[in-house]
Amino acid sequence: MDDGVTRRGILGASAGALAATALAVGSASQTQGRDAPPDYGGWLDAVGNYDGTTVDRTGQSTVTVTVAAEGNGGNFAFDPPAVHVDNGATVRWEWTGEGGAHTVTSPEGAPLDSGDAVAEPGVHYEYTFEDDGIYQYRCRPHEGLGMRGAVVVGDDYPTRTPGTPTPEPTPTPEPTPTGEALSSAPTGDWATREYGPANRSYAPETSGPVEDVSERWRLGFGHALYDPVLSDGTVFLSTDEFSTAAVDAATGERQWERDVPGRVRAVDDGRVYVTSRAEDSGGGFVFALDADTGETQWTRQDAEDAVNGLQVADGRVYAAIGNTVERLDATRGNRRLLAEVDGEVIGLAVVDGTVYASGQRHFGTSPQTPRLWVRAFDADSGAEKWAFSQESHPPTRPSVADGTVYVGSDSHAIHAIDASDGSERWTAELGSAVRGLAAVPDDAADAVSGTVYAGCGDYYLYAFDAENGDRRWRTRTRGAVNTPAVAGDVVYAANRGYIIETNDDGSVRHDEDGSIDRDKAVHGFDGGSGEVLWTVELDSQVADGTTPSYFGGEPIVADGTVYVTTNASDGTFTLYAIGGATAQGGATPTRTAQSTGADGSGFTAVAAALGLVGAAGWQQWRRGDDRG
Repeated sequence: MDDGVTRRGILGASAGALAATALAVGSASQTQGRDAPPDYGGWLDAVGNYDGTTVDRTGQSTVTVTVAAEGNGGNFAFDPPAVHVDNGATVRWEWTGEGGAHTVTSPEGAPLDSGDAVAEPGVHYEYTFEDDGIYQYRCRPHEGLGMRGAVVVGDDYPTRTPGTPTPEPTPTPEPTPTGEALSSAPTGDWATREYGPANRSYAPETSGPVEDVSERWRLGFGHALYDPVLSDGTVFLSTDEFSTAAVDAATGERQWERDVPGRVRAVDDGRVYVTSRAEDSGGGFVFALDADTGETQWTRQDAEDAVNGLQVADGRVYAAIGNTVERLDATRGNRRLLAEVDGEVIGLAVVDGTVYASGQRHFGTSPQTPRLWVRAFDADSGAEKWAFSQESHPPTRPSVADGTVYVGSDSHAIHAIDASDGSERWTAELGSAVRGLAAVPDDAADAVSGTVYAGCGDYYLYAFDAENGDRRWRTRTRGAVNTPAVAGDVVYAANRGYIIETNDDGSVRHDEDGSIDRDKAVHGFDGGSGEVLWTVELDSQVADGTTPSYFGGEPIVADGTVYVTTNASDGTFTLYAIGGATAQGGATPTRTAQSTGADGSGFTAVAAALGLVGAAGWQQWRRGDDRG
């Protein structure tokens, strides 16, 4: 594309009507001319390529600012980030074509707006300034990385007194871990959300805690936590406010935290892979971060579709982007379209040269009957091997073990599919939506061998025979059960969430056991019988009677330690390390499993909870964590 100005988002030369909103401080500026430095009000404080200098371009009628220059850990900078121009000058923003798609966008109410995000090189926006002041702007998709800029216009603008340093705000103390450090960091890894590219949630070469289990340390955060993974003694996780953090697995000390939008998906070969949805620009991103420093190694953006999932296998990165599966080079991020399907891709698994994708069609506002589907593609050529489809609400991510692909669904079922030809082997019914699966292969410990475990919204943890789908047991827990994790002959699960019922006077309606402190816990179960081996309470219940008071994450396990997150509506967001001895040695279980029949009893509490927020509200809440 040439340097000609495109029609996309170009504003004309007349800007007088909007210039009054350049900055509220503009009307109260100190008219000190050019002898005092501009006061940006902290707007540029987190901009990596801003060194405190405002580049003087006065005397020029046209000034160019580069979009996607090098900075902020990649091509995520405006250059120069701060520039001074004359009243009446025109600023042209020229895209380099690097770093994905970008915008030039003022804060709400101010005039700069280039429109939709653009990735192609060239000049895609210009603006002629006709009022003095300071004009702040940002790149919508990459503001969290520090991609901000400012234009100083004329002589009448807010300034700082010469020689007076900008006052430094008193920093909010960063929370530190409480408790005792582990004697050593785990040597085992749990490097993807469900252990590995097969999504089995089963760790074959490690053991979790069995005896003398207790909280070892906890670390608080300022925002909701998602998707911990473990690699080389470090826990990597995401926060709800578009950041990624690295935490020492032994001590709980923060190693680094980056303002990178999205959720951690995997760690491989020294890279942390993060995917995100850029909601206000309609696209999504894949970031590859250095695992030691958090610095961006590369990023790729899709300008139209969200990135829903990612797997790393055999040195390749596979991404679920909208209705496509793409393959990316792990070192540079170069993209290749592998497959395109009819419907949104939700999850991926990669096993023995085959990519298995699960997804949905006609879900949400579509008048057609919703369907889940699973497809198999050759990992090299992208050729489709087979396709499976079923009337159903959305599926879980696919889990693959011993030649079978397993998917759970929001329609209260698990489907077992032959990995060679896509034929259905069996279907098992459950009492509510399936939140996630653990598929244990035949060569595992006898107690868990050949078993599919399911966390379910009806408060039960289920175990099914992987060969025929017969239910082996189910155990009642304290709330909706997240994706379980298996290590040794123990199944680990955390309760996903609970909605408190209230009486007409607003008081909390206590449950059958007389307590509302039911759900914030993590448990260890005997993999063969479902017997509860231990339970560790996680903080205390928060109840306001109107919103989900708590939701927890999926546990990960290594070397006698379980790592799990909790998020509460009182603003408490915590990463826990739960540790204990790995050998059972005749320990007495702390609780006895509730054995129930096949009639689905035990779903009453979930049904009552649905009544509080409505079916739509409940579904939006539960899918927000599972599908993100």
